[in-house]
Amino acid sequence: MIQTNWYWLEDLDISGATSLHGPVSATVLPPTAVTLAGFEAAADSAPSVAGLLLTAGLATVAGGLLWRRRRQEAIKS
Repeated sequence: MIQTNWYWLEDLDISGATSLHGPVSATVLPPTAVTLAGFEAAADSAPSVAGLLLTAGLATVAGGLLWRRRRQEAIKS
């Protein structure tokens, strides 16, 4: 749906004088289709710091869960 709004614009200078301009219009158009022509992915030669921290964090959590599981099994035995 195309929608056009009309406005009067007023400017104010540093001495306090005003001037009216208009009417001026602004038209809102519906969105248009976007197509993807292609994309590429390139491997970084060095891992990022965030990636290394995430990997270390996941390894720590996995190790803690494994230790907890083995501890519970040892208590049951």
